[in-house]
Amino acid sequence: MLSMKKNDSDKCNQILESLGLAEFKDKHPMALSGGQKQRVAIASAIAASGSTVLVSTHDPELIELCCNHIIRIDDGKVTYQYAV
Repeated sequence: MLSMKKNDSDKCNQILESLGLAEFKDKHPMALSGGQKQRVAIASAIAASGSTVLVSTHDPELIELCCNHIIRIDDGKVTYQYAV
């Protein structure tokens, strides 16, 4: 909830659930896997209303969980775009 202007535990829980992090909400961030840490960073950005978050990853599971617009770049050229 650090990025939230007002502590909203319902919204926080909803964001964590949507990113598959609800079961880890009481764990220290350093105890999480690399992918879980990435999702925590994304959750923090989502909680800061009105923000756009760019995610660069090779992890299709992470993309599926949190992205609503996908751009694939191969050899410096856009080869695929998709908006959910």
